[in-house]
Amino acid sequence: MLVKHVMSSPAICIDHSSSISKTIELMKEKDLGFLPVTENDVLVGVITDRDILLRGHEKRFNTQIGKIMTNDNIHLIGPSDSLEEAARVMSAHKVRRLVVVEDDLIKGVITSKDLLYEESLIPYIKQTYLNSTY
Repeated sequence: MLVKHVMSSPAICIDHSSSISKTIELMKEKDLGFLPVTENDVLVGVITDRDILLRGHEKRFNTQIGKIMTNDNIHLIGPSDSLEEAARVMSAHKVRRLVVVEDDLIKGVITSKDLLYEESLIPYIKQTYLNSTY
């Protein structure tokens, strides 16, 4: 099975100039813990609920998320890649979410929960969640 068959699409993104407050509202409204961050529709980082808790708690809620987002080590996958490859990338980098990109355009997001569609990957998912330090 391929990433494009199970990814969330279209990706819900947020602009790097958005405030922490606006980001929290969007995450709450859409029930998300991860958002690709864009500038002029180009991926420049990602923001997680964990980023906000760890790096945003000392900031004002009007602080731009570009100041607290993760902008290095952003892990990508293509929509035509296999779920096994997505699992390998997640495992190798100890992440639970990947931005799906094709031709420099954000196509969606895939999470470790999406990997449940591939029964052979369930042991990986168990190991990731049971041995997690997140």
